[in-house]
Order: sequence, then C-alpha cells, then structure tokens
Amino acid sequence: MGAYENPVTIVDNQSGQIWANAIISLGNNASKILDQERDRLLDENKEFSIRLRKIQEQGAKDYDFLSNALGEANITDQQIYDQAQIFQNQKTKASSILLQTGRPPEELAQAQKEFNQANQALKGLIPYIKSRGESMQDYLEQIGNNPSNVGKQGYASMTENQEFQVGTWIDTGFLKGSKEIIYDKEKGWGTKYKELDDKETGLDGKEFVIWGTQASNYTTTKVPTVDKSLSNILLETGVVDKNGKLTEDYQYFDSPQTRTETSKDGTITALIVGPNWEKAAVAINDRVNQMSKGYLQDYKTANAIWRNVLGQSEDLNIVDGGGIDPEQSKEFTKLLKLRAGQYIPNVDYVPATDKKAEQWIQENPGAFERKSFKSKTTDSGGGGSEKNINIDYIDKIDFSTVLYKPEDPSSKNDKVNFDKLASVISKPPGNFVTKKIDDVEGGKAITISKTVEGADRSVTIFPDSSIEDIKAQLRFLETGESSGAKNKNEEFSLYVE
Repeated sequence: MGAYENPVTIVDNQSGQIWANAIISLGNNASKILDQERDRLLDENKEFSIRLRKIQEQGAKDYDFLSNALGEANITDQQIYDQAQIFQNQKTKASSILLQTGRPPEELAQAQKEFNQANQALKGLIPYIKSRGESMQDYLEQIGNNPSNVGKQGYASMTENQEFQVGTWIDTGFLKGSKEIIYDKEKGWGTKYKELDDKETGLDGKEFVIWGTQASNYTTTKVPTVDKSLSNILLETGVVDKNGKLTEDYQYFDSPQTRTETSKDGTITALIVGPNWEKAAVAINDRVNQMSKGYLQDYKTANAIWRNVLGQSEDLNIVDGGGIDPEQSKEFTKLLKLRAGQYIPNVDYVPATDKKAEQWIQENPGAFERKSFKSKTTDSGGGGSEKNINIDYIDKIDFSTVLYKPEDPSSKNDKVNFDKLASVISKPPGNFVTKKIDDVEGGKAITISKTVEGADRSVTIFPDSSIEDIKAQLRFLETGESSGAKNKNEEFSLYVE
C-alpha cells in the first residue's frame, strides 16, 4: 500500500444543485439517523455483529473484568510457569553440553543456538504478558467496558482489527472460548484463541493467533464524536440555539413551507417556517471544511469515520505516493456537510404575536386558508396530469391521545404511543396500514403505508416525532409530495459548497 503521507484535501467551491437528492428524506429526528447507521454497520459486519448480539443477549453490563480477566480466561500463573519451564529446561540442557569438554564442534554449535533461542524466549515472555495486559486495558477503556459500544462514536471502530477485538472478548469472558500462549522462533510470543462452537449463533469454533510482535494488531482506532462536533459548529455559527432550535437569523419566512397553525376556533396561533438553507450552508462551510481537513490528516481516523459514521462499505483508498484518494476526500467532505444539515431543524414555530409573523400574515391573506396539495398521476397514454386530492381531513384527526409524557424525568419531549396512533389513523377516510417494528438498539418504531393510484408508499414514525411531523408524513402518503416536514437534504444540498 506504500508509506502514508498527508492526504490531498479536495474542497468543492462550486455552488448549485451539486448534491440534490443525495440522501433520502430522513425527517428531522436525528436519533433515527443514528439507529439506521447502526443497523447498516451491523449488517455489513455480519460475522462480527453475531458475536456482539450474543454478548448483548447474555446481558453484559458496564463493569470491569480487568482485575480477574487473565485468571478467568485460561491464561493462568500455571500456564505461564509451564511455558517458562519449557525454555528454562532447554537452556539448562544446552548449558550442560556447553560446559562439557571434548564435545564435537557441531554439537557445541547446536547447543549454543538452542541456548540463545531459549534465552531470547524467556526474556520476551514477561514483557509480552505485560504488553498484552496493557493492550487489553486500553481496549476496554475504548469500548467503555462494554462491547455493545463498538462502532459507536466515541468508542472503538467496528471495522478495524476484528480478530483482536474478538480475542479480547474471550480474554475478558464476554465470549466463551479458550486460549493458550504459544511461541514461534520467527514470530515470538502470541496467543492462540478458539471460540466455542455455538449452534444458536452459528459460531463455528474459529481458531486464530495474534502475535505479540505485530503491534498494529493490538490497537483499534476510536471513532471521533463527529455529530457532537457538527452540532457545536451549528451552535457556534448561530444557526441553532443551545436547545437545537433555529435562531431568528436563520428562519426563512419566504419558504414554500411557511404556513399557519390555528386553534379549533380558527385563530392563528403560530407561523410554521422553514430554515434558510442557503444561509446556513454558507455559515458552516469553512468550519466543516477545516474539520474535514483535520480528519483527513490521519488515515486511521478518517477511515474510522468513513466506515462507522458515513456508511461506506469499503476502506478509503491510498493512492500512489501516499495520501487518501482525492475523489474520496472530496466525497468525505461532502458527506460531512450533508450530515450537518441533518441537525438543522426543518421547521420552526414562530408565535403569531411576533412582529415578523404578524407582518407575514398581513402580507399573505391566503394564510387563513387551508392548503390542499396536488399529486401528479400518469394516464394510460403516458402523459402527465394533475389531480386534486382533498387531504383536509388529516388536520381534523384527533391526535390528543397519541402523545404521552415518558416516566424518565430526563426526557424533555413527549413520546408517541404507537397503539393510539394506529387506532386513530387506521379509520376512514385515511385507512392507513400500520406495523410496529424494532430498531437495532431495541427501541420501537412504526411504519405507516398506503397505496394511492397504484403507488405504494411507506414512512417510518419514531417515538420522538411530533404531531406536525406525523401529519406531514400522512400528507405525503396521500399525495406523494412532501409538505410540512420537508426533505432537508433536497434543500440543504442545493447550497452546500
């Protein structure tokens, strides 16, 4: 692969519709993004993730195995003593030959060779045991003492040195298996692992050796906290406030999304506005460029982000002469910018009493009218036509029982009761079809689907979704066009440089 050098960072300074439609609509729920990424990462590393799931099923918690890990997992004082005794006996035997007079020269030469080999093995044994323990401790710290954290931001990369990680899980007792320390004249000391056969998971008693002389095999790269850094950039540039809401400077009253929210008596209570995507993209552009450039200076760090965060199935390429492939560097920066856009709220609520809101309402008489959205259909001749679909009924659905306050006092937002939601939207005239699903972290979600004019559509609702988001998704199912909860990537990607 060649020596690694500083990468060539390519920054795209051309504005316009460069990345339009780059990512499917994900709504405004950032936790949904992370859940989907985790699912994808586990699917792409099936053999590795089988072991992770096995550990999770066994109920592994955040506790420290390190104090008794060596004794628990078969590297015992007796095993170390037995290995040392083998080479001590070899050394003693060779010494006795060397002390005898009249031995043939070739026999003395062989004895000297065996003495040197035994002496070298003995000198390397204790440093190996010590280094091995330190590597184990470093790794446990990198995963927060829980393998379930592997691949998450702030923890060890899932896509790097998987055999070492599995070996450490056997070392610590997270996985069942056996091991023994072995010695090779060329490779030095190492540990031979064997997993126990497991019919339930399909683990097949895999055997492998990790040699102590291969220092790179004993390390993993910690995945940077990319999302936290991107969120900080949005906060520091003033795009959002400390609560993650759009600041006044980035509310876009002329957005096509801008509409009113009314009470039951028809009084306008708030103005729903979208963000100024172009202004936000300009604001964060230089900061994200610098952030990307910093990551790309170190191949392992960049690759950990590329694989574990940005969802790529293959490692970054190193080009001739060193450095990360320029096209991939460009793609890396693009994906970071699009990712930042996921943390910009796609709507904000401005009280009707706000001066800007009052002005917009006065200048837009149609604000008092309910909007009907159009869906495009195709006739048998292949021509395009428009058909009005009345979706006013969605605003009349009683969602009052759908949200509930969670028991966890640290949770600030109401949650969606999926059973209640299914009950209210499955009735006529909507007749939506619902199905509850589990995400990879054990949380819940619900899919809503409907077939309209031969088009099958489906959306996913998560516990943190708002009633406005749910309504917007129902409108999409009816019309095939986004309304309310806008596809932020379709908009934000128009302006990212």
